[in-house]
Amino acid sequence: MKEHSCQEQIHILTEYSQKIQWEKELRFLWKSCFGDPQYYEDFYFDKVYADNKVYAIKDKGMIHLNFYRCKVMGKDVELPYIVGVATNENCRRQGIMRSLLEQVLFDLNEQRVPFAYLMPANEEYYKPFGFQSVSEKAECEIWMKDAERTSRFRYLSYEEFKKLSSKVQAQLREEINQWLEQRYDVYAVHDEAYYELLYAEKKCQNGNVVFCFDGVVDVKSLYGMFAYAMDGNIPYVEQMVLKEKDAQDLPRMAGLIASFFAECDSVKLVQSYPYMFRIINRNAFVELFEEKCSDVAGFAITDSMTCDEMIEHLFIGKDSVYFAEIV
Repeated sequence: MKEHSCQEQIHILTEYSQKIQWEKELRFLWKSCFGDPQYYEDFYFDKVYADNKVYAIKDKGMIHLNFYRCKVMGKDVELPYIVGVATNENCRRQGIMRSLLEQVLFDLNEQRVPFAYLMPANEEYYKPFGFQSVSEKAECEIWMKDAERTSRFRYLSYEEFKKLSSKVQAQLREEINQWLEQRYDVYAVHDEAYYELLYAEKKCQNGNVVFCFDGVVDVKSLYGMFAYAMDGNIPYVEQMVLKEKDAQDLPRMAGLIASFFAECDSVKLVQSYPYMFRIINRNAFVELFEEKCSDVAGFAITDSMTCDEMIEHLFIGKDSVYFAEIV
């Protein structure tokens, strides 16, 4: 264990039997800090909690690590998504969360994890811990009366998708992964486990996962997919992936959405999320992005969180990542 800024014992929960013992306490923290609807809290603890890793200080704070299968520069990597960062209201400003984050970052570095990411409620809270913003939240409202509808698309809900043969399902998933591979250096692999979890989440929010086809239902006609949740009578559409990159302009997306949500007055479209990113293990990170290294000489500094050397100059652009070479 790393030495911490407070003397509280940190418990690391990985076994299901441990988690059963801690679930009531962690649910209390979740409820008091996040205020999620009961159905969403139940989804998380029923579908996600069993397979994740939790760092907790009894009665005082917790951090959850949800690992996702990702592709980074074409390589398979499991990356930790940091969620459930919570401190009991009566224990704040006592170094609880700093101790938890220090231990998390130290352990991830020991495991040679290249980087971690999270979606902050407040970016300023995470900047002192070395996290950098890489995207901002962007959403818009599409009014159905203004959108151009078309009858060319056929839609399959996730329940209908699951009735296709296993072979066709796998081919459709792989087709979408190929589109993502062509566009992004880093992305979450859209495999069966990814869709099952996404569907479970959207189902608890009265939504679904939808596959779109240009005419007939086959791999060649696959046009894209999206997920949505319902907020009252308003659908929130997110995680849309379309076959053609230029098809992801707003008018085309509006047409696709309007044809599906014909009975709604408007739809909210989430175009991006406010992610933050942090390098954890320098060597593992450099190995992943070595093709992106510039010829510019840089220098290393010591990362007090992980006791590792970090890259001082990191340039994160819209389409790629560049950093100065360590000398």
